Amino acid sequence: MNIKSKILRYSVGPLGAALISLATIPLIAWLYAIEDVAKFSIFQSVIVLYTLVLSFGLDQAFIREYYESKNKDILLKNILSGVLIPSLIFLLLALIFFRESMILFLFDEYSIQIFLLTIFSCLFSLFIKILSLIQRLKEQALLFSLSQLLPKIIFLILIFVFFMIGSTSFHTILLAQFLSVLVVLLYFFAINFNTILSSLKCKINFSSIRGYYIFGVPLIFSGALIWGMKLADRFYLKILSDLDQLGQYAMAISIASGVAIFSGIFNTIWSPLVYKWVGELNVDKKLVADKIKKISEVISLCILGIIIFLVLTSKYIVNFLPSAYSEIYLIIPLCALTPLLYTLSEVTGIGINLMKKTQLTFWSCVFAVIFHLILCFLLIPYLGSRGAAIAGALSFYIFFVVKTIFSNYFWFNCELKRTYAISFLSLCFSLLPVLI
Repeated sequence: MNIKSKILRYSVGPLGAALISLATIPLIAWLYAIEDVAKFSIFQSVIVLYTLVLSFGLDQAFIREYYESKNKDILLKNILSGVLIPSLIFLLLALIFFRESMILFLFDEYSIQIFLLTIFSCLFSLFIKILSLIQRLKEQALLFSLSQLLPKIIFLILIFVFFMIGSTSFHTILLAQFLSVLVVLLYFFAINFNTILSSLKCKINFSSIRGYYIFGVPLIFSGALIWGMKLADRFYLKILSDLDQLGQYAMAISIASGVAIFSGIFNTIWSPLVYKWVGELNVDKKLVADKIKKISEVISLCILGIIIFLVLTSKYIVNFLPSAYSEIYLIIPLCALTPLLYTLSEVTGIGINLMKKTQLTFWSCVFAVIFHLILCFLLIPYLGSRGAAIAGALSFYIFFVVKTIFSNYFWFNCELKRTYAISFLSLCFSLLPVLI
């Protein structure tokens, strides 16, 4: 499959999901209280944190080892075992010791239903994260894309059904999300049934798992730190401001994620493609560096175009939402910039993973998270959702710059001056609506 065909097939899921979101986002905004939207944002953030930390970086180890592995069934068995055991231990401890306090802290209310929906959504999402890699690495693009469409379709249908029966509470939106995740998990079990069955017959190699942990554990901290930049601001808003500001911020993020679909498409393809160049095709380092330079320049120009478009059109987009969200057009460009800069850093910083020096990603995250934390505590009490958006965009720019410098210094200098300049221009444009 050539690269254009691959991109087209991988685009089906994100593009379809974005189109469905055009209906879902306004529907949620009109049917649910802004406080419920805020709590649902916390729920989604918890799932992301769980899958980042409890995967122990083994998802990245799976990608890194896949093309070099002689027995992919054993590799899958080892990865699933390395993820499942600590995850079940954590959930058991949560059930016994801090289930009520944890749920009260997160949602300001407790019920056993909320607890069960939360932990099972987390566990199922973790399995999905690992199993979906099979389709990515086998380059089964359409099957992978369908997995992205399914939960969006089911979630939209369930939200509408709950509305028709007169049930639009926080509990029902959680239930809709849980059922969507469950269907996707069953889907991956079905399409990978023979692979999973074959892997279950293999013997666990604890020595290999230990090696995967050595590679992946630094990525736990990096992943948690990236979560700190991407999603911890929800908690800062909840603590330092109020649910109203959090609800507005969550809605801006939802809209921005729709126009940042290209990040998801590219992130899906990029790392396995580069590993394949180096692992299977033995492409020369200088040639890989030249490709990185050209691709990073194209992506940075695309990011600039997207940001300018949002600055010019966001005010009209919010006309489709209730008046409670009338001011979020100011922060939509900033919210869109964060995933776009992360995607750019995946390109310019790929040398870190090629050298297996994942501790450099960790230190990149440390610099950015410290900066993010300081900005959040300085800005959120006074600017609310605007402060959170500014802190996020500036922190991801710092992350992108530091990670790129590390990769260029320790792996190969890709000469990325134009990429730096264009990305800085994107940052300036995204700040314009808030500052003027």
